[in-house]
Amino acid sequence: MAVRPVGFDPTGGISALHDELGHGGAVAFADVAFGRAGDGSLDADHLLLVCPVCGAVSAHPITGGCDPVRVQLLFWRTIRRRAALGALNIPAGQRTSAAVKQRIHDRVAALEGEARWRLEALGGEDDPVDQL
Repeated sequence: MAVRPVGFDPTGGISALHDELGHGGAVAFADVAFGRAGDGSLDADHLLLVCPVCGAVSAHPITGGCDPVRVQLLFWRTIRRRAALGALNIPAGQRTSAAVKQRIHDRVAALEGEARWRLEALGGEDDPVDQL
């Protein structure tokens, strides 16, 4: 059962769709969470997205899972915003759009290969959400 991102707003909010049940709605940026590893540490390779209607949760891998473009974009937006808030240990010089995009690219390529990368065609320093 996939609860996936289908749209983004400038404040960081996400429009989510629960594919199997056909409902969805707005998810606040603060409600998007990174997964946790077995030892309780942060798992930066997974994001959890909760259905705003029924509470179902989908874990999305950084490689994109069911919707590579939008899931990789969700990672890009989440990492950038959390880093800017100081919630992630990313040095200030590595928080730019391009640097975060490269960080995600490198992880996607390492996990599933270059062919799985989908954000290359999107955006430079601006939020690529405007191009979807």
